[in-house]
Amino acid sequence: MSVRTGSTTVFQIPDQGVTAAGCSSGWCDLWAVATDPGVLTAVAIVGLAALVAFAYVRDAEAACHRERRRVLDERDAFESFADRVADIDTISAATDSTPSGVPAGSLRGMGAPGDGARGPGGGSPGSSVSLRRVMAAYDDTVLSLPHYRAEYDETPAESLAAELGPDAVTALASDGGLSGAAQSALVDRSRRAVDARERLADA
Repeated sequence: MSVRTGSTTVFQIPDQGVTAAGCSSGWCDLWAVATDPGVLTAVAIVGLAALVAFAYVRDAEAACHRERRRVLDERDAFESFADRVADIDTISAATDSTPSGVPAGSLRGMGAPGDGARGPGGGSPGSSVSLRRVMAAYDDTVLSLPHYRAEYDETPAESLAAELGPDAVTALASDGGLSGAAQSALVDRSRRAVDARERLADA
């Protein structure tokens, strides 16, 4: 009786280093990197920094917009002031009026309309209708801007001198009212203030 030897079946076990289908193509390495705690932390930090940067840029843009709006409001105010001064009737300047200079005391008498301050040279503000109209025009235009008084913290006379030049204000004060020369100077310098703010807004 003969004995036959059966065929031997061989089972091949895959290498444990190779897992699911496609893992050997490099995706496993990418997945390992993506799930690494250090990488996740870095991504979170970068995302947070991006949000902070976006918020900063947004706030900066809003601040720039507010500042540009203020500049344009000042431009419009000076334009209105120039138009109102140009419509005021002038007086004849006194022949003994002092030359335009910058004496500090000459500006103190020029307060806001209706504040009861004494006029230049000790006279009453009511003695010069044109002077009161100039100060009223400035108060109604430039000084009426919501931000102007709080931001600059100046008296009307100080503001007028700072914006349009102390010599123009001194000429206005020494003449006791609005002379033709003082009117031209105020209108011309108000137009310059308009142009300066126009350029600033377009910068």
